[in-house]
Amino acid sequence: LYLFRQLTPRQSVTANAVGTYIATQSGHYDNESTAYRYDVDGQTASLLSEAVYENQLDAFVLSAGLNFRYKHTRNEYGGDAASLSRMVQNDLYAFGEIKGVYKGLRYVLGTGYKRLHYRQNRHHYDFHSFRPKLTLACRLTPALQVDYSFQMQDRASRIAMTSEAVIRTNSMETTVGNPDLKPGHD
Repeated sequence: LYLFRQLTPRQSVTANAVGTYIATQSGHYDNESTAYRYDVDGQTASLLSEAVYENQLDAFVLSAGLNFRYKHTRNEYGGDAASLSRMVQNDLYAFGEIKGVYKGLRYVLGTGYKRLHYRQNRHHYDFHSFRPKLTLACRLTPALQVDYSFQMQDRASRIAMTSEAVIRTNSMETTVGNPDLKPGHD
């Protein structure tokens, strides 16, 4: 779903939402040293939505918005890797930024706040992060431009790394998930 409204010649609101449902089934078998077999039946449902307000002022463009994401994953492992993993993850991100040009220097200056909630079986946490952003760009010649960018963001682990499942990759390697892994900052 997508919505765009031009409130005035200089102000607009954009909103969108996307929902998905994905079901997967897979199987794995190897007989490298001993027979090892497992099947995975997975289901994921998600909702992503965003709303952005933009105002073109004389000196710069002001943008502010909210971004919301919800994801529910259910993976059932059968066979040698028997495990049931149910994960719920949702996050809310609020942001504001200004962008413009000052004496040939293009800039973006912004800040944001993100709250990430995660729950898997008995494991859960809330992760809060402050996300500043700065981008500067200057054209030195028609063929040469210098850019500088600084941004802080969170990094969550892949689903396979946060699952409680223990999966043998081959006779020498095993992937062991850790539901207590928490996001970090980049």
